[in-house]
Amino acid sequence: PADMIPVIVCKTDHIDWFKTPPFFFDRDLCSFATVDQNTASVISQHQGCQPTSWKRHHTAASKQTNIKHSFFLTLSSVSFSFVSSFFSTAALSLLLFLVLIQMLLSFYRNKVHTDRSCGILRLFPKDIPRFFQYEYILPSLFQSYPQFFFRSCCSKSYSKEIRFTYDHVNNYMNRKPEFVDASTYAQAYNEACGYEGLSPRYATKEVEYFRNGEYPYLYPNVNWLEETFKNSGISNKYTIEFRGGGSKFRYYSMLDLVTDRGFIKEGDMNDGYSTQNKYSRANLRTNMDIDVSRTTKLKVNILGTLSESLRPGASANLWDMIYTVPAAAFPIKDEDGLWGGNNTTWLGTQNPVAQSQGAAYSKGHTRSLFADIILNQDLSAVTEGLGFNFRLAYDNYSSIWEDHSQAYRYGGYVVSYDELTGPLYTRTTAGEPTEMGKSASINNWARQFNFSGGFDYNRTFGDKHDVYSQLKWEYEYRDSYGLNTTIYRQNVSWFTHYGYDKRYFLDLALVGSGSSLLAPGHKWAFSPTVSAAWVLSEEYFMNNAAWIDFLKLRASFGIINADYLPASDVYDYWDQIYTTTGTRYMFNSAYDSTFGTTELGRLASTNYTHERGYKYNVGVDATLFKGLNLSVDAYYQRRNNIWVSSEGKYTAVLGQTPPYENAGVVDSWGGEFSLDYTKRIGDVVLNAGGSFNWNRSEIKEQLEEPRMYDNLVQTGHSLNQIYGLEAVGFFKDADDIANSL
Repeated sequence: PADMIPVIVCKTDHIDWFKTPPFFFDRDLCSFATVDQNTASVISQHQGCQPTSWKRHHTAASKQTNIKHSFFLTLSSVSFSFVSSFFSTAALSLLLFLVLIQMLLSFYRNKVHTDRSCGILRLFPKDIPRFFQYEYILPSLFQSYPQFFFRSCCSKSYSKEIRFTYDHVNNYMNRKPEFVDASTYAQAYNEACGYEGLSPRYATKEVEYFRNGEYPYLYPNVNWLEETFKNSGISNKYTIEFRGGGSKFRYYSMLDLVTDRGFIKEGDMNDGYSTQNKYSRANLRTNMDIDVSRTTKLKVNILGTLSESLRPGASANLWDMIYTVPAAAFPIKDEDGLWGGNNTTWLGTQNPVAQSQGAAYSKGHTRSLFADIILNQDLSAVTEGLGFNFRLAYDNYSSIWEDHSQAYRYGGYVVSYDELTGPLYTRTTAGEPTEMGKSASINNWARQFNFSGGFDYNRTFGDKHDVYSQLKWEYEYRDSYGLNTTIYRQNVSWFTHYGYDKRYFLDLALVGSGSSLLAPGHKWAFSPTVSAAWVLSEEYFMNNAAWIDFLKLRASFGIINADYLPASDVYDYWDQIYTTTGTRYMFNSAYDSTFGTTELGRLASTNYTHERGYKYNVGVDATLFKGLNLSVDAYYQRRNNIWVSSEGKYTAVLGQTPPYENAGVVDSWGGEFSLDYTKRIGDVVLNAGGSFNWNRSEIKEQLEEPRMYDNLVQTGHSLNQIYGLEAVGFFKDADDIANSL
């Protein structure tokens, strides 16, 4: 009607809170309701402020438009909880996108109002009939009691924070290895020759030349460590964080950049590129918590990472060269300016300074993305305790390597010494310079997609019966670099928990699992588990045991199925594989052939299934004397249908490689004991404790071939037992020693 107007009411600290149906003061969920002039005055007088921003709506159409806009989020969230499970992936993504955009727009629209706070307002019962009733608009959704809404001019619990940090780090080499100089190396070399009955490699004068540096190119003395690396490097880290939001939308974003320059001494000697060891990484993280409505909560988490590493040469292992090349091998460069090295004993490709400066560089790129969405929908409107949850995750990783290295020409000297003429040498050169490489390759990549959705029910009846139940479907997709690496898995599970009077508990889980790794007809398996617990400390007959604060007995049993493969390179064990060898069968008059021999590979498995484990566990948990925590566990597990090779089952008469069979059996058992004590003394909390584990396993069956000696038999011993020879000595007795020369 023409006399209906919107009302904007400010909130003060002087509010009477009455136990009446709530009047939600919510800026995002609803738009302003319309009331007449008299009602507006009542509101403003009750709240202690004056009505402002009066604006008359002249048509009913404009009122309807406002109402439809008001409840867009409410309608979308309620519809989502019931309909989303039937949507296609595209429709679901579109709906999430629309909800997210609506929340962002709502947040932006209200972010300028930061000088006031809002909350739930409750009105006098006599004023309730004058207000616009929510149930008049959506009678099919809410019937419990009337709820009244109007537009707030202020934001609720809105905050904003921007934080920037910068870290600068100087890195230093500590505990650097020390290498002998050239003269010490020459003396040690001569000493070693003497032990072998050989003539000294270096004359006494040559050792002196190494020491005094009279012939630096013929008798060099190079400290490869000091010439290749410097003593310090630098790292920088820049981080900026954004945090804020209100009652409906909360966010956190973080962008950080890490740069690290290594210890290459002269990494910037070339025009246009650097050979310095460098690493940089940028991370972008965004977390958003969105209250789509009072019953719908959405979380979005995204993490993206970009990293780059640079190494000299073709990923040259400079430290290996420094440990390998002695100080007397060759100079850094020869007299003509070529990199040092010769083509006899010490090649120039082992020159660590040349590799760190003259071999260009190689570069690696790593990119990763981790994203997940979590949606929780409260369905208490359907029945108390009912909820729906939805999870979606996607991970992507890739690693790319660029090779921009180059070869170089190097020169050196083959030196001999004559007592009369002194040093004699022959100059050598090797290697051909090349242009920088331009190749790139994929080192690795992987991607993973996970989805889960289900209903959960959590409710307490009569203060004694606690019930929680969950029905869930999970889907997993994995793909990675290589052949036959795509994996699909699914789980359909039902978990139920029941507790009575906080004393007796029973859990039941029923899981059906499917995997693409398993053979056709055997891709699904059923895994039931059951557990029970008894809290004795809650029993009446334990009331007099004041020293027992908590005491619980528990036990569980379960069957677990696994989709393990017989070997890392076996993907279709149920199919017969044929292989082509390089051996040729000669056909024509020239006694040659253009194709190799095709033969049977490993025989295909038959009567196959998958590995299964039977698990048993019992335990005790206790808290004694107001701080002594005790836990004792014992378990037993039998795994059967383990994939093993059947080569020990058949003789060579078979003529083919025997198949894999599900014949392995392994038993495992053990226990765990933990004890800790916690004591608070004022503001100081003291805690001391420890744990003890004892585990054993035994191979019951693995189709092991007959052994000539008992000490070679593995069946009956522990899984992954280490076997080796025992050192019994070189001689039997003193006579054996005396007669050995």
